[in-house]
This record gives sequence, C-alpha cells and structure tokens, in this order.
Amino acid sequence: MERRIEVYSPGYLFEGARPEITSAPLVINYDDIFEIGYNITSEQSPEIDSIVLISLPSVTHCYDSNQRYVVLDFEASVNYGYLNVTSPLDRYIAPPGYYMLFLLQKKYQSVSGEVRIPSIAKIVKLFSPRQSLRRFTGTLTQQDATKLKTNGLVQILCLCQSP
Repeated sequence: MERRIEVYSPGYLFEGARPEITSAPLVINYDDIFEIGYNITSEQSPEIDSIVLISLPSVTHCYDSNQRYVVLDFEASVNYGYLNVTSPLDRYIAPPGYYMLFLLQKKYQSVSGEVRIPSIAKIVKLFSPRQSLRRFTGTLTQQDATKLKTNGLVQILCLCQSP
C-alpha cells in the first residue's frame, strides 16, 4: 500500500498578495458592459493586467473538449475600486454556460517579476437571452440593417405611424 503523498502548491502563491474580486454579477449577457469590484486596500494596490473567463472543465477520457480561455476588454470605472468589463461579443467566442472569472495582476507586482498573480475565481453564468431586441429610432438604412444582421437573420420591430 502506497503511503506517500505530495502536496502541490502553485508558484504564484508565493509571489505576493493576490487581487480580490469583491463584487461581480452572477449573470453576464453577451456584448454588454458590467462592473467588477476589486480590493484596493492592500499595501500595494493591485494593477490589473487582464480579466479572463475560463470555462468550467468537462473532462472525459483525459480530454477537455470544452476548454475556453477568453480575455475580456476592461477599463477603470468612475467608481473607485471598480472596473468596467466588456463581455464576449457572441456565443461563438464563448458558448453560454458557467465560467470562472479571474483578475490577473501585472507581472512586475510579483516577487520574481515573472508571474501574473490570479485572484480567486468568481463563478459567473454567461447567458444568451432567447430573444434580444435592440431599440432603434429613426430611418433604417441598408447600412443599419447590415449592422443589425446576426447569423443570417434580422428581427426588426416596426412601429409605423400613418401620415
């Protein structure tokens, strides 16, 4: 009977303080902007290098066919300690489902200067509403119709007034 064990400790645990996500939405819609709160009370405020979504694993026969690593665009919010994050554009970039949301610090903030230190993940649901209508007012041109086209289908709700 084998009685030895090995405890694995990832290297980033010894590289400095980790950023902390203090608030995040439970559900994220496609092509939307949402706000994430993060901890800025540590000795050295974390400078965020990137925000990523990683799909929850779905491993079978030693292969994960659902593997996703999606880098999200972000910018500082007008609210101190918050970031405005842009969700993935559509389900082809990131299929609907549950994801781990991470903040990654800049490399120079780690002890070695070689590691981007991750936060502890928050689980979020990337959601695709069955029908999403965009409000449009004015005259619809061919160029506007092309922009509204998604997956070869266009749904336009017209409210017409008789002259």
